[in-house]
Amino acid sequence: MKVCWIDVETGGTDPKAHGLIQLAYIIDIMGHETEVGTLYSNCRDKHLMPKALEVNGFTMAQVSTFPEPIQMYTELKRVLAKYVNPYDRDRAAKFVLGGYNAQFDFGFVKQLWDDHNDKYLFSFFNHGIIDPSAMARFLQYAGHPFPGSMKLGELADFMGIVPDGNLHDALTDIRLTRDVTRELIKRYVRARPRLPHAETPTEGNGKPPYPDIPF
Repeated sequence: MKVCWIDVETGGTDPKAHGLIQLAYIIDIMGHETEVGTLYSNCRDKHLMPKALEVNGFTMAQVSTFPEPIQMYTELKRVLAKYVNPYDRDRAAKFVLGGYNAQFDFGFVKQLWDDHNDKYLFSFFNHGIIDPSAMARFLQYAGHPFPGSMKLGELADFMGIVPDGNLHDALTDIRLTRDVTRELIKRYVRARPRLPHAETPTEGNGKPPYPDIPF
């Protein structure tokens, strides 16, 4: 599986009106971190709300020094095209999106494509989403205790995971999102015993046909 983990820091909550300041990505191929990057934009022709800047720590003066939005768009598209052929019709060969409340972040990515008259973002993605906030909500509904607000920092703290940097930095947040996802899998998926009647499928060599995921 190919997963593109994405986190954004923005100037507000409306992708059409508010600027996309910072975008961090992790390219994850079969569980292996293949490429990591952080991109910035000066949000030309977009609004930056003061309250949003208070949260992410950017200033108007700082944002004004960042590259034009087209550079963020061009570079992210170049990275995606290294791993996915946009003309391949096989949806399994596309990226699955990974993120925390991923629909919010992806809304800004989609708007970035729209702003550059590109309708083909989904030539790189297959509509699948890995979102630990949704995973945790499901487990909470099933009776497992989780913090009520389910914010990324609180969930990570609840699970004993320390962020490698300051929260609301896109790269820190996306690394933490991936780490929380892996910990949820370890605790609640792999730790569960198989039902007595369940049979493990095998390949011709007698080994389960699952990839060697390094976590």
